[in-house]
Amino acid sequence: MDTGTDSDHAIPAGEPGIDEMARGYASRMVRSGFETRANIIESVYECVESEAETMSEGALGTVVERAVDDEIGLLVSEQEQWERPTQSDQLDRVFEELRGKGILALHNFSCCGSCASGEAQIYLDYERAQGRAWRGYVYYHEQDTESAVDGGGLCLGYGSSEHAHDHEDSYEDAAVEVASEVADLFDDRGFGVQWDRTFSKRIQVELDWKRVWPPRASDEVPAPAMEMYARASTGASSERSSGGFGSSIGTFIRKLRGR
Repeated sequence: MDTGTDSDHAIPAGEPGIDEMARGYASRMVRSGFETRANIIESVYECVESEAETMSEGALGTVVERAVDDEIGLLVSEQEQWERPTQSDQLDRVFEELRGKGILALHNFSCCGSCASGEAQIYLDYERAQGRAWRGYVYYHEQDTESAVDGGGLCLGYGSSEHAHDHEDSYEDAAVEVASEVADLFDDRGFGVQWDRTFSKRIQVELDWKRVWPPRASDEVPAPAMEMYARASTGASSERSSGGFGSSIGTFIRKLRGR
């Protein structure tokens, strides 16, 4: 007899909030615009697993997949009504312009500010070793993306291609020059910008986050760059003594953590 229920798919009694919780996590990840469906399902499952102690893996997996697919469907329906380009589209265009001006612009880059700033320097040093010179960099990291999805605007980190350990004052001056160019371009393109033009503050951009599905890839340090950094960090004493690839990163990260 068909009872109209399926024990493998139903949310067990006593845990009615799991579906809502899964949808909350799924909505933010889907709307970030950088995570694939498979990655979102895996991440949401990990987020809610500890709160679903009485549910089987299969039942919880079904709840999570349904939540993710519903949120993807909702976004796809909404985006059909959006006026294009959205401000997120315009953000992409500004970042492309910055790259054309010699500033490495990185989307959803790394997990936090300290890691992003250090990894950006690794990226720059690797690019320099390949004969591609950048004057500096700008990025927003994963936590910045989450804030933007939640309506908090977008914070941008930045830095210069100079080595921070060589001349600290000149590094900060060069970084502020890069940031000023970034802030001015966003202002010229119609974004609201808040920044006091000091090295101690990040740039705040007023932005209505609307990224369309399907997602784009986050920017990452190329694998060869990380391999090059690892080699430099584990014994390239000649590079360190000459102020080369391996010499600046540790000092730079410590400096940024104190910022």
